Amino acid sequence: MNLRARSLVLVCALLSLTGPGAHAGDRHALLVGVSHYPTLNSRRQLPGARNDVDMMRAVLGRAGFGAGDIAVLAHALPGARTPTRLAILGALERLGRLAAPGKFIYLHFSGHGSQQPAAPGELAGETDGLDEIFLPADIGSWDGSAGVVRNAIVDQEFKQAIARMRARGATVWAVFDTCHAGTMSRSGEEGTRELAPGALGIPSELLKKHRRLASARTGFPAPAGRRRETAERGGLAVFYAAQSDQTTLEERFPDENGKPYGVFSYALAQALSAWPGASYRQLGERILTRYAAQNRYFPTPLFEGEMLDRPVFGGPALPPPQQWPVEHDKVAGTLSIAAGTLNQFGEGAVFAVAPAAAGGAGSAPVYLKATQVDILRSTLLPLGGDAAPDIKPGASARLVDPGLALSLRVAAPERPTGTLRAALARLRSAPAGGVPIIFRGAGQRADVALAARGAKIWLIPQGSRGAGPGREGGLSVPVGRDGKILAARLYERLERIAKIQNLLKLAAQMPLGAAGDKRTLSMQVRAAGSTQRFSVAKAEPARLRAGDRAYFRFDNGGTRSVDLTLLFLDSNFGIAPVFPYNSGEINRIEPGGHVEVAIDITSGTLGRERVLAIAVEAAPFSLVADFSFLAQRGAPADAPERNGDPDRDAAAGLHALLANAGFGAPHARGAGAPASWPRAAMAWYGWTTLARANP
Repeated sequence: MNLRARSLVLVCALLSLTGPGAHAGDRHALLVGVSHYPTLNSRRQLPGARNDVDMMRAVLGRAGFGAGDIAVLAHALPGARTPTRLAILGALERLGRLAAPGKFIYLHFSGHGSQQPAAPGELAGETDGLDEIFLPADIGSWDGSAGVVRNAIVDQEFKQAIARMRARGATVWAVFDTCHAGTMSRSGEEGTRELAPGALGIPSELLKKHRRLASARTGFPAPAGRRRETAERGGLAVFYAAQSDQTTLEERFPDENGKPYGVFSYALAQALSAWPGASYRQLGERILTRYAAQNRYFPTPLFEGEMLDRPVFGGPALPPPQQWPVEHDKVAGTLSIAAGTLNQFGEGAVFAVAPAAAGGAGSAPVYLKATQVDILRSTLLPLGGDAAPDIKPGASARLVDPGLALSLRVAAPERPTGTLRAALARLRSAPAGGVPIIFRGAGQRADVALAARGAKIWLIPQGSRGAGPGREGGLSVPVGRDGKILAARLYERLERIAKIQNLLKLAAQMPLGAAGDKRTLSMQVRAAGSTQRFSVAKAEPARLRAGDRAYFRFDNGGTRSVDLTLLFLDSNFGIAPVFPYNSGEINRIEPGGHVEVAIDITSGTLGRERVLAIAVEAAPFSLVADFSFLAQRGAPADAPERNGDPDRDAAAGLHALLANAGFGAPHARGAGAPASWPRAAMAWYGWTTLARANP
């Protein structure tokens, strides 16, 4: 469910920011994970909801929340109580009594959700005539006489509980990783799990009636008598895992052998662990970037609240920690650190330990690589295969290479025959080179799934729901009769997808600027036939149509020159340079300067598209860096075209970062000192391109 209570949204817009950041003892949390529903069949159970709560408890503990200040309602977790309706509402009430100025309250809800017909007095505030509901463990079925689903928690109840906390001056951050009616669910590897209102016994005709009533009453004012909000109230940020008409997901992390988690909860925990000093908006953008790097076309998370540009938990804006204390188990003879995949590195990540801390007499640091990487724990081994160094107490391992996997995982189609079978055999036996492709069995988790449909083989990225004519996110190849030709065509398209994915993986890994960074990329849109522009937020992907024009502006408010490259990534996995566009065009942007470019949206490609910015500080008297060489074909000839650049002379720069993006070729890791991970900036804006509306 997407608990996007419209009344809650109205409150968001009216309330003000809280005061100074909260400290240990002033932070409280309620974590709710409903994994077991006794009244629902086995297909409706959600094992990952419990794991979401266990993971977030660990993440919050590292963020300064005391163990006694984190209330947990979940199944089969130490110290947790059953998440019934009474227990959840009671916990919210207790937090309401604790609330006070300077208090910070974090709320996290993982589980099923649905909708029910809105109460008569609430119809004016519900555009679809339905209330969002959260399903506790003791959920019942539809009670026609009372007009409610028994024991469901309605969005209004959440709104009222949060309003009470804020009325007492507390700051609230609420996260809803839940499924919604009809098309919303949390899904595992066995497929999507729906929980439509009909599964709760709500008559479909009653739902249709309330939707018709809501449509007829559009424009009615909100009920009178709402108390005027005051400046003394606490701030609010709300994160939703999906839009109200989308599906939330559950998968195994950190890989197929891991535990199931909510995809959104895992991405949030990862962002919090890697960038603890980020703003709420920056966390949202990092979650979207992670989704993009996984080729996820949906769901689209939603981020709301008036304090999105404040640092999380009310603390100071801090750079992300890139080093961790080394723990030495002398009995087992192993080294480890309390960090893992949630800290944005993987198997093979490289760390440096200062020579003095490693007991060395020389001036060179000792390098270690990560193995057995779990979500919050990793084992370290010497990079060159030597014996474990004598690490001194207090030594820290500094991350120098996050060990990104730049390969592409491909799930084979069901029972391939004939030409397709021969083509897949050629791909599997192809010599190493280019983008590494790892083949998985049919139905297994992968970046791209192959599906044979008629005379074509479709390449369906993870996160999409099938592909075909008129559906976004998929490429196709005619099967034909020649396995050699089909193998070449398939590899060309797989490589195209991998290069886009690798660029976005790098974007997800790049260092995060401090909240309020003065080097910014912004996007505006002018709709076809209009003279007005409107701004687009990074965390709210726009829907554009052929004939619209998109404007991208980069402002260098820093004190150093910046080299900039803008690339257009189309829905056919093509990459085209947008800036610099013409040969010899200057792309170094001096301090105080800016550049703005415009592209025309066409019907040449439809679906999810992006503009990616690559920027890095330029050293004085250095050559200008230009990453236009990353272009690859894929877009038809009528792809969006570059338009005029206002104040182009003010822009004098570009520099980039992809020192070793490699497009599938990470740098070799030998026993010697590895190259440091490039510190550059990458930002992007995404939108969905639609065909021009019929006149």
